[in-house]
Amino acid sequence: MQAVRMVLLIVFSGLLLTCTRIQQDNEKTGTAEETALSVKPQAITGKRIAPNHSRIIGTIISIDKTPLSTDSSTLYAKYPSRAVVRIDSVFGYGSAFTKPLAAGTEIPIFFKFTLSPTKDLFPNMTQEYPGLSAYSTFLADVEAVEVPEPVKSSSIAYTIYGYEVK
Repeated sequence: MQAVRMVLLIVFSGLLLTCTRIQQDNEKTGTAEETALSVKPQAITGKRIAPNHSRIIGTIISIDKTPLSTDSSTLYAKYPSRAVVRIDSVFGYGSAFTKPLAAGTEIPIFFKFTLSPTKDLFPNMTQEYPGLSAYSTFLADVEAVEVPEPVKSSSIAYTIYGYEVK
């Protein structure tokens, strides 16, 4: 009985040391995802990718200057908020992301806080964005939501809430 206790004590001690060493190694080197995340501030995209989101580096190809609203008092009537974005890199996906994105593809994206600098447009917003123009490169989490369409089976609407200019 004493020998069994001694063997169990040695086995558990070995497991404890192994787990501690693995945790220390991960803290020193980090995973590939953590390394990719170190290139952006946590306030914009966070460590984990939210459900229905994909973390990308993209480039603005063209900006749609057509107003989204006929009400001239709204920001969407005054400032552009839609652009065609080329996907340069994909870092990963959150759960339930509808359709994987591929590097080199171009997709239309709606920018929730417009493509203009946010400092004066949203003075109470804690996170400011400098604005994007044609050929700007940025890092962002893109939300994908399936939107039913009467003619097609469905379409995907892409939205960006925050970004970091590269």
